[in-house]
Amino acid sequence: LFYSGDFATRWQTGNWSTFHSWLYIVSDLLIWSAYFAIPLIIIRFITGRKSPVAFNNIYFLFAAFILSCGFTQLVDAAIFWNPLYRLSALVKFFTAVISWVTVFALIKVLPKAFSFKTAGELQAEIDLRLKAEKELEHKNKQLSDAEKIAKLGYGQWDIENDRIALSDEACNIYGIAKGAEFSFAALIDTIHPEDREKVKNMVNKIITTRHFEEFSFRITPGGLVKHLRVNGEIRYNGKGDIVMMIGTLQDVTERHHSLHRIEQQNNVLLEIASIHSHNVRGPLATIMGLASMFNQKDVTDPDNVLIIEGIKVASENLDKIVTDIVQKSWNVELMRQQEKLASEIEA
Repeated sequence: LFYSGDFATRWQTGNWSTFHSWLYIVSDLLIWSAYFAIPLIIIRFITGRKSPVAFNNIYFLFAAFILSCGFTQLVDAAIFWNPLYRLSALVKFFTAVISWVTVFALIKVLPKAFSFKTAGELQAEIDLRLKAEKELEHKNKQLSDAEKIAKLGYGQWDIENDRIALSDEACNIYGIAKGAEFSFAALIDTIHPEDREKVKNMVNKIITTRHFEEFSFRITPGGLVKHLRVNGEIRYNGKGDIVMMIGTLQDVTERHHSLHRIEQQNNVLLEIASIHSHNVRGPLATIMGLASMFNQKDVTDPDNVLIIEGIKVASENLDKIVTDIVQKSWNVELMRQQEKLASEIEA
């Protein structure tokens, strides 16, 4: 392979000038050095990355192909002094094999490589995703604000694992840390003692009938009494067994108090109406009856004195009734003013 006795050096073949020969040699050496450096850079790029590189084998084939091409240039430059044509032929053959292996490998991976997105397309996709994330974040903020305004939260009960998870606003309603999870028994402990059995019975009824009915109960976070309204749905597994309950819970304390105040006002108004329809009519009928009995022809009639005295008594009774109606009407107005003031303080 390294025998060169039957060949002449390149210096001895042809009419080489000093300039042309050294230009040839230096060019071969420069090509070889570059072809030697490029594979090192490629291998360093592959092995130096933390994440895997796509088409790893292609990179190694390129490195082998370029290195073998560079070696042919080195042997070609050495032939000026040592005619190693046999070695040169073997190196060229090895380079040819590596070259065609690389060609076939490229043909195989080319369709997949073409399917990859360009840097511009990837950036456009990233920008689109960032925009979508911002829009989603904005919508989540709007949803969170709506939940706070409506005092509406979300909860789910994993029945199999007995784990209850609440949304942030639901945690605010309960007065507990965000992200807290607890069991059904722990949830019952947060309920007003008078409503605990009611809630247990309602949950058992929902599980038995497989129908979620809306219901209300009271909780006592920090010693305060809150009225909650719960509505939800049931979730089943593939076998048809109940595995989860999900639903919303709303703080309706303010609404409950408003309804209570309205009920009080209605009771007072009904009482006023009752006084007006019954008590007022009695004295008024008495006055009218006595007035009709008054003897206008003979003012000195002794019965007129009795009639006037009766009218006076009936008038005093009527005055008391009117005063009572006015007082009760004022109480209604006072309740309305108190309700208005309470609403302004809450706002």
